[in-house]
Amino acid sequence: MSAIQTTEPSVFVAGDTLKFKRYFAGYPPADGWVLSYALVMDSYRIGFSGSDNGDGYHLINVSASNTKDWKTGQYRWQAYVSKGSERYSVASGEMEIQPDFASRTDGYDARSHVKQVLDALEAVILKKASKDQLRYSIAGMTLEKMSPGDLIRWHNHYTRLYRQELEAERIAQGLSPARKIQVRF
Repeated sequence: MSAIQTTEPSVFVAGDTLKFKRYFAGYPPADGWVLSYALVMDSYRIGFSGSDNGDGYHLINVSASNTKDWKTGQYRWQAYVSKGSERYSVASGEMEIQPDFASRTDGYDARSHVKQVLDALEAVILKKASKDQLRYSIAGMTLEKMSPGDLIRWHNHYTRLYRQELEAERIAQGLSPARKIQVRF
């Protein structure tokens, strides 16, 4: 079994076990402090609490059966400790909850929003767009009403964003960046 990570994950798959531990000086679970989390996205909220890991850390351990129905998307979260009538916020951040492909009975478009927009722009530029792609909306403008110059500008913008996504994925997988700057002295 691998070591339990000591930070909140930035990406999590609904239907997996959510397990990590956190240490907050001055708020040890042995003294009765309870670590809780609130995740929010639009009008949807997820809440869970930790337990004493026995080593000064708060253990978060949410079962797969509890996370399987979590709505996918980008969440903001806040962590807080409480004991009796006291409560203190101790951390905050973002977490993306991704879908569980194994539990799906239908298809799923796993492309990011950026890749979907880029593909729609390319289809329009190539004049091979479906009706849905022709009506794709970006920042309040529909593709069918964009001038060729606007299409190219948006295409360049989304191409840059997509390259950034690919670069971030490489780094997250432990690979070196694709673009290296070489210097000769």
